[in-house]
Amino acid sequence: VVLSPVFLKKPMIEEWMPNDPNAGYKIASASQVMFITWIFGALFWTSLADRFGRLRTTYCSAWISVCVSALTAASSSFEMFYVLRA
Repeated sequence: VVLSPVFLKKPMIEEWMPNDPNAGYKIASASQVMFITWIFGALFWTSLADRFGRLRTTYCSAWISVCVSALTAASSSFEMFYVLRA
């Protein structure tokens, strides 16, 4: 889910933040931070592509994305989810 883990919102709140009235906003902010970091990631990967070539940087970026996505899916806390989501 690119924008927000809508179908997981309720289970995430129940497990990680059961008594927090702002839990929904915190989960939504994780998606907002992800889009903000895409700007810096694009600048970073573009400069690497210019230096090392597109194919190498594409493979490297894909592997990093797969690893971070797997770690995000296995998050044990909201803080870990938030950091990995960014």
